[in-house]
Amino acid sequence: MISDRFRVVAVDLYGYGDTPMWPGTGAFSLDREAELLDDIFSESREPIFVVGHSYGGAVGLTAALRHPQIIAGIIVYEPVLFGLLDQRQETAQAAREIASLDSEITTQMARGKPAEAARAFVDYWSGAGSFASYADKLRDQLALKMNKVALDFQAIFNSRTPLSDYRKITAPTVLLYGLDSPAPTRIITDLLARTIAAAEVRGLLGLGHMGMASGKETINRVAAKFLDHIRLSRDHRASIPSLPAN
Repeated sequence: MISDRFRVVAVDLYGYGDTPMWPGTGAFSLDREAELLDDIFSESREPIFVVGHSYGGAVGLTAALRHPQIIAGIIVYEPVLFGLLDQRQETAQAAREIASLDSEITTQMARGKPAEAARAFVDYWSGAGSFASYADKLRDQLALKMNKVALDFQAIFNSRTPLSDYRKITAPTVLLYGLDSPAPTRIITDLLARTIAAAEVRGLLGLGHMGMASGKETINRVAAKFLDHIRLSRDHRASIPSLPAN
């Protein structure tokens, strides 16, 4: 739906698609990941819309902070900016919950059990027993990606951007989350919604963190309406319309 209206550039982040794993040494971070987008942003002659989910949403927001002048609009579904949870006392429990997941993944990878790491990851986001319900091929594919998932967690936790920095985002922004998602991503979405001046937040009924897969038609409709409005507007800072989920 979106690709019918816009030129879509889908970037393979490190360790995904055709992009090899990060070749550097030392601490990995969201800024290092976002460097993959620098040429796209700096060379574009047209305003850019940022669309992303989960880790991709976190990288997208990081890129938006690096290139605010080119951003026409942002729509992200549950960006996993877990570092924001450590910055406030009232979100400490959510921070511990995510740290526990990270610890379990790290432990299982150290034991040489990527399938168990994948099980912990999938079952946290999609519910207990979800990983076991997948076909063998999909479980194997997920296990093979857990090295990068572990690196993604490192990037997230190594990125200490203060919540206040997101005030620099002035482009119209829609923050989506699933009403059935775990608390940490719902809290992060709320924090961003209260910080980004031109943000609208929408909770989507019946969707969890993997709503981009299970509810893609709903999310595509919301995204297309938002993007069309901004594209047709003469002023990119025009107020965002109410965006029905269906």
